[in-house]
Amino acid sequence: NHKNPLIVENAHLDERFVNNPYVLGYPFITFYAGFPIITHDNYVLGTLCVIDHKPRELSQKQVDGLSLLANQILQIFELQKKSHDLELSKALYKHKSERFSNIIEASNVGTWEWDLNSGNVYFNDKLAEMLGFDLSEMQPETKETFTERVHKNDVELFDNTLSDYFAGKTNFYTCEYRLRNKSGGWLWILDRGRTVKWNFDGSPHLVFGTHADITQRKVASRKLANTNKRLKIAQKIAKLGYWELNRLTNKE
Repeated sequence: NHKNPLIVENAHLDERFVNNPYVLGYPFITFYAGFPIITHDNYVLGTLCVIDHKPRELSQKQVDGLSLLANQILQIFELQKKSHDLELSKALYKHKSERFSNIIEASNVGTWEWDLNSGNVYFNDKLAEMLGFDLSEMQPETKETFTERVHKNDVELFDNTLSDYFAGKTNFYTCEYRLRNKSGGWLWILDRGRTVKWNFDGSPHLVFGTHADITQRKVASRKLANTNKRLKIAQKIAKLGYWELNRLTNKE
């Protein structure tokens, strides 16, 4: 059994080692005891070795003591590995965190985390900045206090979209609505999110998402819609049609 120690009381009388160069020559081993250092998943790290130049016998107490020492060495190795793995994890987390921060900064979006167990919603500085607040003015926030910032004409859409997501009708939560800023004006927001952590009973625990300012797109879209609407009204009043000439084909 590779887990048991190998004890050779006199190598000169053991046919396995009598011709071994370390027995015949330096360091002239006569007594040898090797206690394997094996991890819990049966990976052999090495062996704790005890040697002497003369024959010896080990008592059971000495065998137990050396076995305990081998186990202590294993614990040291495992602690060093855990420490090394922890440092690697910290470095990887720092790298991912920096990448995430750079992406958030480059994409100019706000982020939010909603802890459904506590009811608290946490934002980053960018979202507060978009709305003209200091972050401290928006913390702590709950779903109810946040809903108070939503335009009254958009509250129903906001609530229904969230309900559909939590009911499993959609894979992602996505909604466009207006948020009141600090000065009382309105900002159009594209809100996206997804559950990233669940409770033991399968209910959502932590939902993470982003807020993007789409006010300019919404304003431009409405201006275009209003322009087209006025054009149709003018055509109807004047009872005029319209035509277009395709310059490639010279056909109307």
